[in-house]
Amino acid sequence: MDEDRWISPDLQTGKLIIRFRVRGFSKQFYLNTGLGCSKTNWDIVRSRKEVIERDIALNRFDPTLELYKFGNYKKPVVLVHLFSLHELWAKFLDF
Repeated sequence: MDEDRWISPDLQTGKLIIRFRVRGFSKQFYLNTGLGCSKTNWDIVRSRKEVIERDIALNRFDPTLELYKFGNYKKPVVLVHLFSLHELWAKFLDF
């Protein structure tokens, strides 16, 4: 994995974390990614870090970290109605 001073594995969980400071804020920011330590996950976390860096540079940083959180992404719900052959035939005739 490439070294990055913002990104490191959490010593207790082994999951990648982002830890950084922002000028004008007294506290250190900490973002748990929930992602294990793999090359692909490092790339994903590095990408999120770059978003944070860009927002800081553009003076639009979200100190709540809501914009940057990793989380359970819900799959889109696809509603499927299965028609019986009789219903399909009736719809066809109506058409």
